[in-house]
Amino acid sequence: MEKDYLVDGAKLLCICGSEPGLLKITKGHGYISRERKKANCKDCVEEENIPYFGTCQKNQKDGRCQGFMKLDEKWENISVSLTESEKIDGEDAIGMDSVLICKREGEEEKMLGKKILMETIGKKWGAYGFQFEGYHYYRWTFSRRVDEVDQKISVQKGIYGYPELRFEVELFRGSERKDVGKSKIQELSGLKEFGMFLPYEGEEELRELLNKWGDLIGEKVIDRLADIPVKWHEWPGKESEKKLYEKREELAERFYKRHGINEEAAEEILLGKMKEELDEIIGKPLAKVEERMVELAAVYGKLWIRMFKGEWMYYLKENLEGALITKSTCNNIYPLGKITAYWHAEWWEILEDYAKEKQRYEEYIKNRRRKRKG
Repeated sequence: MEKDYLVDGAKLLCICGSEPGLLKITKGHGYISRERKKANCKDCVEEENIPYFGTCQKNQKDGRCQGFMKLDEKWENISVSLTESEKIDGEDAIGMDSVLICKREGEEEKMLGKKILMETIGKKWGAYGFQFEGYHYYRWTFSRRVDEVDQKISVQKGIYGYPELRFEVELFRGSERKDVGKSKIQELSGLKEFGMFLPYEGEEELRELLNKWGDLIGEKVIDRLADIPVKWHEWPGKESEKKLYEKREELAERFYKRHGINEEAAEEILLGKMKEELDEIIGKPLAKVEERMVELAAVYGKLWIRMFKGEWMYYLKENLEGALITKSTCNNIYPLGKITAYWHAEWWEILEDYAKEKQRYEEYIKNRRRKRKG
C-alpha cells in the first residue's frame, strides 16, 4: 500500500481553529508525490508552511489564531509504519499519520498535567506501589505489577476541550490486554460515577476532585483489582492487525457484498448487520472466526471514520500493537479489539457505544458553532 504523504497544498485541520488551511512547501526538497512537493517533519514554520486557522477557541483574549499560534519544532509521526520511514533531506517524511502540536492551551487545560497529578493521586497511589508510566493521547497512566499482571489506572482528560476527566482500568498479561469496563469497576467498588467524565472549574476544584478520587480509588478499587475475575482469552494475532491495516478496503467490501449493501448504507443498517454476524460467531474457536472478525473490524472502523472524520494508523508501543483509528475530537479506538471483546461475550454495547460517542460528538460540534457565533 502506498503511503499517503503530506504534500504541498495538503488540507490541514486544527481542532481549535474555525477554518481549515493548506500546507505550503515553499522551498521543496526535490521529492515529488503525485506531482506535488513532499513535506518533511521540519516543514512546520508558522505562516511559511502552516497557515492560520481563523479564530482559535483557546485564545481567550481576542480569539485570533494569528499571533497566538505556538508550534512545536517538528511534525511527529505518531504511528509506526510497517516499512522503514522514508527520509527527505535527511528528515522523516510525513503523512496522514503525522501531527504537529500547537503548544497553546486553554487555562483550564493547563491545570491538568503531570505536576498536579503527581502532587495528588501520584502520592496517594504511590503508597500502593503504583508509579507514573507516561502520557499518551490525552491519558496519564499509573501502573504496578502483581503476580505477572500489569495493573494500569489512567486519567483521561476531556477529549472535546471541556475541563473534565475520567478514570479507566486496564490489565495486561504479556501482550494480552483486558479492558476492565466501568460497569465492572462500579459493581466492584460501589462508585457509580467511575468511568464517567467528571467536570471541574478552576485549579482548586480540580485538586479537590483528584484528591477525592485518589482516595476513593485507593480505598475501593486498587486493593480489589486482584479479585476481578479475569478470563485471559485468545486474541487475534499481530498478523490479523496488520491485515486489517493493509487490506481494510478489500475486507470491508466482502462484508458489503455478502449483505447486498455498500459502504454508504445507513449506519443503523450497517450496525444491525454487524451485530447479526457477531451473534453468530460468539464463543466459536478463534481459528474458525478470526477472518470474519477482521472483516467486521474493517467495517466498524470505516463507519467510525465516516462519522468522526478520523484516520487509520498502525500503532506500536511497548506491549500494544495494532490498527487504530485516531481523531482529536473522539476517543481513539482499536476496531479489532472492540470486535474481539464482543466475541468474548464480555462487551455487548457495540451499538450503544457508537450512539453515545455520536451524541458527544454532535454536542461538541454544536458548542463550537455557538462559540463562533458569539
